[in-house]
Amino acid sequence: MRQARLNVGFTPDSRLSVAGAVSTTGERSVSGSYVFAPGRRASVAYAGGAVSGAYTQSDGPVNVTVSGSTDGQLGAGAQGSVVFAAGRVYASPAPGTDTYVLLRTGVPNLAVYAGGQFRGRTDGRGDLVFSSPAGQAVAISVDVARLPLEVGVNQAVLIVGGTADRALLVDWTGNFTRQRFVDFQTASGEDATGATLFLEGGEQVDLNSFGTGLLPGAAVTLTGELVWPDGRRCAVRIAPDAEQVRCQSSP
Repeated sequence: MRQARLNVGFTPDSRLSVAGAVSTTGERSVSGSYVFAPGRRASVAYAGGAVSGAYTQSDGPVNVTVSGSTDGQLGAGAQGSVVFAAGRVYASPAPGTDTYVLLRTGVPNLAVYAGGQFRGRTDGRGDLVFSSPAGQAVAISVDVARLPLEVGVNQAVLIVGGTADRALLVDWTGNFTRQRFVDFQTASGEDATGATLFLEGGEQVDLNSFGTGLLPGAAVTLTGELVWPDGRRCAVRIAPDAEQVRCQSSP
């Protein structure tokens, strides 16, 4: 007796996929998977009267897989390595035969891609450890369209590698500029609506309707002057960690 099997698949978007199959013998199966974020995927399947599920995560310091099914099978696994670089110990999901790349950006929680694949997000210091095949060059990139508004970038791609070294330190901190939002007010506490900030050195920042402007990050106190279209003006001093600044005198 010949058997026939019909397979059907449905992918409504790039993150969700569903598939099903039925045969002339009465066997049926259904499966689906969903990508929550780059490197995080969940899947579920039904076949032979049992339901199984699995979750994988590869965007952290180790690759993690957890699985289980209604027939009593459970599984969990983790893969990674420990890397000592630049005086610190890092966990990496890479196998021990690759070249480890310690990337420094200075920007926390930054999504990093290498060779077109998502490799993880930088830690609180803006660092990330990932691997690349030994001896091969790799293109490191960031998604410019998804950078926070206060982060600027000079170039989106950097080619590194091509060495047989077991570890490679890449300092990319000079590629990123940090800016910050600062609210400006008059001496009486009103929003500096419609004013323009002129910083010493010639830089000019237009404030929005709430008196907020996007300023360059600075490790020292900045000084400047707020100027309104009607001719009012006042001096301001902006500390490195200031989020709100008032005029030093009434405009």
